[in-house]
Amino acid sequence: MQAEAAASSACSAPAVVLDRLREEWRAPEARARLREEFRSARPYPHAVLRPFLGEAALRAVRADLTRLAAEEKETDLFRFFQTLDLAPPPVAKRRRKAKAEPAAAPPTAMASLSKLFASECFRHLCAEITGCGELDDRVDLSSQVYARGGHLLCHDDVIGTRRISFIYYLTDPDEEWTASEGGALELYPPDASGAQPAACPTKEVLPLSDALAFFVVEPGVSFHAVREV
Repeated sequence: MQAEAAASSACSAPAVVLDRLREEWRAPEARARLREEFRSARPYPHAVLRPFLGEAALRAVRADLTRLAAEEKETDLFRFFQTLDLAPPPVAKRRRKAKAEPAAAPPTAMASLSKLFASECFRHLCAEITGCGELDDRVDLSSQVYARGGHLLCHDDVIGTRRISFIYYLTDPDEEWTASEGGALELYPPDASGAQPAACPTKEVLPLSDALAFFVVEPGVSFHAVREV
């Protein structure tokens, strides 16, 4: 996420997708708890919110994703299937487009979720918990599917002006993911030199359904990987 300026706290999207953010993650006491969990997390500050949307919204987004094409990608760093960019355009572009085109049809659950990730309410949530400062409304957003053999090797996510990275897990809500299946988000401390990741991760986050994991992108600090499935 290059994380991201606009709209008011009244995020405009179907209530089924935004209920969890409004009802649970906006509460001052919940945010205070998350700030403390974020600051104390090791090997570097991070947080996991679950349930993030709620089961109904999760299932709606999963149904939408089954209708999207995903292309297999493989490099020295990763192997997975990936969709095209799912992020909405920045606010300024949306305003220009709205003037030129008629009103669009009601958004799907996936379109609604992408707008949530670019919304002011989500940016405020991330900024308040992480203390990273103001975020603009540019988002890099796509869906990756890790089939058997899928993986992502260790890196720090430093790309352009990216400040926050987040992962929302859409695994099967009817079958809880287990560590033996792989796919965990691995977090690495720096090695003795302080410039490279250590040989082994010190924290693993399982890809549990409806969980949102996020951290601040920092050179030489935010080392992470996805364990082979």
